[in-house]
Amino acid sequence: MKQYLNGRWVALSILLALLAGFSIPFNTWSYSEFFALMGRRQPNRVWPEIFAIAGIVILFALIEYAYQRALNRNVAIFNQKVREHLLTADFIQTNQAGVADRLSYLTNDLTVVENNYLRQIFNIIRSVVTVVVTLAFALRSNFGLTLIFIAFASITPFTPKLLAKKTAHRAQQWSARVGRYMTFMADVLKNADTVLHYSALGFFLAKGRSIIGQSVTAQRRRDNTVAASNLVATVVAYVCMYLPIGFGVMMVVRGQLTIAAFVAVQYASNWIVNTFLVIAQSRNQMNATRPMLAKLAAFKALPANLLRLDQPTDRLGQFTALNLAAVTFAYADDAAQPILQTINLRVHQGEKVLLTGPSGAGKSTLISLLTGMRQPTSGTVQFQTAAGKAFAPDPTMFATVLQESNIFNDTLRFNLTLGRHFSSAAIQAALQKAGLAAYAADHGLDNLIAESGNNLSGGERKRIELARAFLYNRRFLVVDEGTASLDPATAAAIQQILLTAPMTVVEIDHHIAPDLSRRFDAHYALNAGQLTRVTA
Repeated sequence: MKQYLNGRWVALSILLALLAGFSIPFNTWSYSEFFALMGRRQPNRVWPEIFAIAGIVILFALIEYAYQRALNRNVAIFNQKVREHLLTADFIQTNQAGVADRLSYLTNDLTVVENNYLRQIFNIIRSVVTVVVTLAFALRSNFGLTLIFIAFASITPFTPKLLAKKTAHRAQQWSARVGRYMTFMADVLKNADTVLHYSALGFFLAKGRSIIGQSVTAQRRRDNTVAASNLVATVVAYVCMYLPIGFGVMMVVRGQLTIAAFVAVQYASNWIVNTFLVIAQSRNQMNATRPMLAKLAAFKALPANLLRLDQPTDRLGQFTALNLAAVTFAYADDAAQPILQTINLRVHQGEKVLLTGPSGAGKSTLISLLTGMRQPTSGTVQFQTAAGKAFAPDPTMFATVLQESNIFNDTLRFNLTLGRHFSSAAIQAALQKAGLAAYAADHGLDNLIAESGNNLSGGERKRIELARAFLYNRRFLVVDEGTASLDPATAAAIQQILLTAPMTVVEIDHHIAPDLSRRFDAHYALNAGQLTRVTA
């Protein structure tokens, strides 16, 4: 947590929490002082003390205001830093199915962490000060009776442990159920037209009713578990309050204690027990955030070089070929069933290579090995240069065009540059190569692209991705079913751009026409983990 906070603001909040913690002890003293004033029967002291007490109460109100503002600043700093961290961590590396879960974490889990963990830390500091100072005042009033109150009150902080594991488990279940609901709703919202056109809304309602029910039930069970834990804490706290009061009343009746001293100890005991209860409830709320904090700690920062703002260098440079030698790949938990077996592939610079094969054959896995996103179980994947040097591929050396286009809800210019500065001439050249110059001329570079490119045609989305690759001068392009969702004419036009592009291209495609496949420099078929070259 420390890396998401500001030391000076934390220190200020702790200081203000300490000062605010004196408010209740002062109120306890002032309440008993009223009884003392009545016992002294000195009218000349009444109004000066009343005004002094009122002034100090106002001062504590100002301290409380400053404390809340400092606490809000700490929450704001936490929000800023943790979201910046997640933006630059492997949190952003997920598939389409995981997007809803990630968004749920941002909107739900982090809010719980803010309120039930971060704020409670400072509240506990404040409460500890309140307990210590109030106890000191009570001990001064009557040592013996205060010890009785301390003995009973010391029981209450241990009550949250009774249901701590169950509370954390319920919170974890709730987080998972909300993530499932967000995934379901994301599907419905993205595919509403399909649902309506096939008159399937009733079936989605039935499915949604179950998912919503699981989500709200998980939330109800989580809240009920927290409520049960609070109930246990409350019952124990009140039992520990009223029994000592009985002892105090007996001492007054027997003449062992003055009424003013009893009021001081009794009034202090209320605050002591209530504050212990606040501490117990705060700890209970913090227990509920453990799954969220564990998930936050699991997200790891991406390499620092990905945050560079200068013009990206050509990390690939000149190469003669990308060579895969005896590459085998299997997942660690299923090593006996390799997805790819002894793959040998050589892609020369400037070549256009086609990979085909049935679904599940391992084509996308092969691409992830080729681009360095995964490491082979055995074998090597290396670029080779004319000078005989070899180096491993890195994802930043490649441009990719996938079936689902990577389009941002921003301007056309931003979708091309991704925030970097490029000259107008470079942008226009990239647009021209991608066949997007006419669109840019009609709509302008500052035309806003809708979320997921919904105000663009499929071909326009693909051309934007190609223009981006041209603008960044990527020498190696990987296309994974990039034209699968396009109409034949648009797909043919995109294929023409790919085949004539001044870069090395490796394309995966299921349904490419035979006459088009023959235009590639090499055609390989992947089946059952084996790669074979297809001859015309």
